[in-house]
Amino acid sequence: DRVQLKGNSFGAFWAMTIIRRHPGMVERATLASLEGPDDTFDIPTDIVNSLKRIADGAAQADRYKSRFPTEGLITAYQIAIDKAEAEPFEVSHKTEDGSDVVMRIDGHAMRELSRGVRRPPLWSTIMYDWPHDLLRIIDGDFSEAARRIHRVWTGRGTDNAAEAIIECSSGASSARMERIRTDRARNFLSSTTPLWDDDICGVWGNAVQPMDTSSFVSSGPVVLIQGTWDISTPPENATGLRAIFPNNTFILVEGGSHGSIYEAEDADSNMPAALNHWYATGDPSLLPTQVKLSPLTWTEKDRE
Repeated sequence: DRVQLKGNSFGAFWAMTIIRRHPGMVERATLASLEGPDDTFDIPTDIVNSLKRIADGAAQADRYKSRFPTEGLITAYQIAIDKAEAEPFEVSHKTEDGSDVVMRIDGHAMRELSRGVRRPPLWSTIMYDWPHDLLRIIDGDFSEAARRIHRVWTGRGTDNAAEAIIECSSGASSARMERIRTDRARNFLSSTTPLWDDDICGVWGNAVQPMDTSSFVSSGPVVLIQGTWDISTPPENATGLRAIFPNNTFILVEGGSHGSIYEAEDADSNMPAALNHWYATGDPSLLPTQVKLSPLTWTEKDRE
């Protein structure tokens, strides 16, 4: 007659919607990489704070510690953005069909690259090249970045429509929208649907009906798991969720990315058994309150 829910990221968002609409049906829930009712559109500063923590980790690695600017990676890249904003320049790029194209690099183009050239640092297994990408751009090397910019400019590096309409229809409160629009860290990040893009969401007009983003309170037991290096659902989201779920067991994964629940299971040998005990009995007493991940190598070995 009752169910148990487990959700990660947007799955956590879905789980909360079910808890809200059918509170008597849910016995307990395990929610990770947390996205609350009003968290679909991220606060830019929260994302940049996670990027700073990732950069701080990379700064200690053999691969990067001698290459980082003295002012730090994020500050150095912001300087590069501001310079391109004030004085745009051109770079040449040879396309896949052999054509030569010239592209204008301005602040907007630089912000498109702030979360990496090949891939954003969403998961700990793929973030090893993100600092390298930014360092090359800071040094004026656009040999890789030009390919990425060309893909975006020609429409081949954009979000798909299904993902965008889900983000847009999730909605946001007016207070949240105002925070996003006035946040200074928007000058570091490109305008994508996770940051709310009026042009993208406006495509569907009134067809996009936003969900109820107001807060609620649930007395049911939940386990909340969040990584400190998560750039998709930043750890600041957890503050509001702990108020929504006062009967919570909170696990902070130090160095955890968007896959923090899986990284915690790999890092702490007791974690899988403790989670299984929680799933089976509803007793969270065996779960840790913190899991600290081992330092990354910042090489392809992190994928293994």
